[in-house]
Amino acid sequence: MSKIKSFIANILINYPRYFINSLVYIFYRRTILVNAFVEIRYGKVMHRNWGDDINVYLLEKISQKKVVIRNQSLFHWNSKFLNFICIGSILGLYENQNSIIWGAGFISDKNSLLTAPKRICSVRGKYTRELLIKAGYECPAVYGDPALLISKFYNPLENNKRYRIGFILHYVDENNPMINSYVKEFNDCILISLSRYVIWTEVVDKICSCDFIISSSLHGLIVSDSYGIPNVWVRLSDCIIGGYFKYYDYFSSVNRTEEEPYAITSFADVDRLYEGRFFYELPSIDYESIINSCPFKY
Repeated sequence: MSKIKSFIANILINYPRYFINSLVYIFYRRTILVNAFVEIRYGKVMHRNWGDDINVYLLEKISQKKVVIRNQSLFHWNSKFLNFICIGSILGLYENQNSIIWGAGFISDKNSLLTAPKRICSVRGKYTRELLIKAGYECPAVYGDPALLISKFYNPLENNKRYRIGFILHYVDENNPMINSYVKEFNDCILISLSRYVIWTEVVDKICSCDFIISSSLHGLIVSDSYGIPNVWVRLSDCIIGGYFKYYDYFSSVNRTEEEPYAITSFADVDRLYEGRFFYELPSIDYESIINSCPFKY
C-alpha cells in the first residue's frame, strides 16, 4: 500500500510540473534530448548540483541547440526519441534503445545498464568501460568526462588569483564544520558551492580565482584540471554514494595516479596540502578525442 501511495503522490506532485515544462519546450526550435539528473521547473534549471546542471549549460554551447531534459518532460518521455546520456554518474538510470552514450559513467561497480543503448561513443573512464565490456556491450576505448571541455567553451571573467585556497565540497560535505571554520578564519580562502549559485559561470570564475583547489567533489576536480588549476582530492565523510569508484574512473582517463583521497581533520592538514601544491602534475587530457567522439557537435 505504501508503494501505491508513493506512486500516486509522485504523479500528483511531479506530473503538473513535467506538463508545464513540456509546454515551455514546445517553443524551442533546435533541440537535443538529454537524460540527466537535473530538475527543471517552468523550463528553468533549479540549481541543485552544478555537476549535473552543466548538462544543460555546457551541452547547449557544444551543440548550439537548446537542451531538453527528457525525464522532466511528459512530451518527450517516449522511448522512440533519440536521446543522449553525457555528463555524470548516471549510467543505469535512463537508458533505452534509442540512447546514445557520450562520456557518462557508472557511480559504482555494482551498476549495470537498463538495456542496450543505440550506441556508445565514449565513457568517462576505464572502470566504466570494463563493466560494460564484462556485460557484453561494445564500447570503444575512448574516454573523458565531457565537462573537461568547459575550458574550450568558456573563458573566465578574470584569471587574477584573489584567493589562496578554494574549497569545493560535495553536497553531502557542505556543512563540514572544520572547513567552514577555516574559511571564516582566513579571508584569502573561499568556499565554492555547487548547490548555491546564481549563474553557472560564477562557479568557474571562482575556481579560476584560486591558487589551489581542495575538493571532495568530482566535478570540482574535473573543472580545476580543465583550467590547469592545481588541486587535490580529499575525503571529508563516508557519505558519498558509490564510494571512490567515480573518482578512480575519472582519474583513469587523464592518468591521475591518486590511490586514495587525503583526509582532513585539522587546519594543519589544510596547510600541508597547500604547501604541497607545487607537486601537482597537469593531467593528460585528450580534448581532441573527447570532442571528436561527440555525437552532436555543431
